[in-house]
Amino acid sequence: MHVMNKNAAQTEHRDPGVFVKLGDPKEGLIVNVGGVNTGRYLKIGVVLELSPDSVGKDGKIAPANETKILDAVLQVLRAKKAEDFDPSKQGALKINIKEEVNKAFGKDCVYEVYITTFVLQ
Repeated sequence: MHVMNKNAAQTEHRDPGVFVKLGDPKEGLIVNVGGVNTGRYLKIGVVLELSPDSVGKDGKIAPANETKILDAVLQVLRAKKAEDFDPSKQGALKINIKEEVNKAFGKDCVYEVYITTFVLQ
């Protein structure tokens, strides 16, 4: 796959990513929004496209790394207020998730973040 480098007018090659769904396979992630006393929650499906060297040869994430990823994503989601989940802000949310997961790994392992389901109540 070829990716356009944002800093240069050239194309760089990257290996195809490995897609990893976070949380429960059917439910995704469910988190309190705006604190535990607000009574609001978010049900969200998050899929990360990770670099192949971030996963094992079997295509799975090591349990310790999965814990780091979930912790980083949940911290991002819990820190948001209900108005931060406006559809117009979804791009910023994806960038924030990507940055925090990469920070947890200490390297750029996330190619893309995909939001597959989204219910805010």
